[in-house]
Amino acid sequence: MRKFSLLLLAVLGISAMACDDDEKYRRDWGDWGDWAKGVSYGGEPRTAAVSFVINNVAYVGLGCGASNVEFKNFYKFENGSWSLSTTLPDKRVNGDTVQGRHGAVAFVIGNCAYVGTGYVAAYNNISHGIKREKEYLKDFYKFDVTTGAWTQLPDFPGKGRRDAVAFSIGGYGYVGTGWGYGDGNAAEMPYKDFYRYDPNTNTWQEITYDGAARYGATAFVIDGAAHVCLGQETNSVYATDHYKFIPGTNGDGTWVKMQSLIDKPRNRQDAFYARIQRDHAVSFIARNNEEEGEYAYVATGRNQYTWWYDHKRDLWHEVEDLASLAPNVRQAVAFSIDGVGYFTTGGTSHDDVPTAQTWYFIPNVKENRGNDY
Repeated sequence: MRKFSLLLLAVLGISAMACDDDEKYRRDWGDWGDWAKGVSYGGEPRTAAVSFVINNVAYVGLGCGASNVEFKNFYKFENGSWSLSTTLPDKRVNGDTVQGRHGAVAFVIGNCAYVGTGYVAAYNNISHGIKREKEYLKDFYKFDVTTGAWTQLPDFPGKGRRDAVAFSIGGYGYVGTGWGYGDGNAAEMPYKDFYRYDPNTNTWQEITYDGAARYGATAFVIDGAAHVCLGQETNSVYATDHYKFIPGTNGDGTWVKMQSLIDKPRNRQDAFYARIQRDHAVSFIARNNEEEGEYAYVATGRNQYTWWYDHKRDLWHEVEDLASLAPNVRQAVAFSIDGVGYFTTGGTSHDDVPTAQTWYFIPNVKENRGNDY
């Protein structure tokens, strides 16, 4: 009996240590941070815009507004306020000048943003004599913030598409996944192809991607690696795989499979990972002082649950939900300024009604219902 008791105590001790370690990452959600309402977007309400940050200034533009209006303007967020910044050059579609697009992508290298792909929605207005056919776009442009000039680049080499992902790392830009036509403009489908852009040679090159085909995914870069996750594989199936891209030399790199985003009921830590699954979400990097570093967060996507990703342990932790006025936002955009993550614009309700609302997440504070408006 004594031997059994000692063994039991030893097992209990190991279990207690494991629980203590786990409890460090399962505190009251109110301790993980809080959402607060920010300054509304300065332009017209819109969905499926793009965003990028250069020199601590955020730029948000393009997108689709009410009555299928396609925008080409950009507003910048600087020193806590919005102002009109620039406009994307015109694009000719079926002989008509298109005033913008939505579902495009953007990435940043140095002082330049690279913007392209996207979608022009079909629109028929008999009373105004307007008839516009839909088109998936593949043109690409460089925006130099120092001169304010736009330069057209070689077209994206894959099929024209919307709802792709993009990121930059190691001085290269990467664009992949998305939604568009199949071969010969066959039935529309999700893509899994990925391409690298080299600003030194102004060329594109296809690279491998180990994840599933998807659209409406999200990508973020942290600790020297890029992550691609979420999105939909079909109109009714969420993607559950999560891949990390570790850059190598000359723009090549390796994809590493991370923990799948599915429920694992036998493990308390990831028993509710299905709550992470969603499409057209936002991701941003915010400073987590308690964890001593920057971490990624995922929010919106017509899903009220916000998650913090611990890239050092490949673990996800649920944090403070979005306030009651913003749980159903989809096709918003996000950016980070001074260690604080923001999301703005997007669509609300079942019909994705365009909005100009802005919210920001403050890590390491207790939840305050007064911020929920």
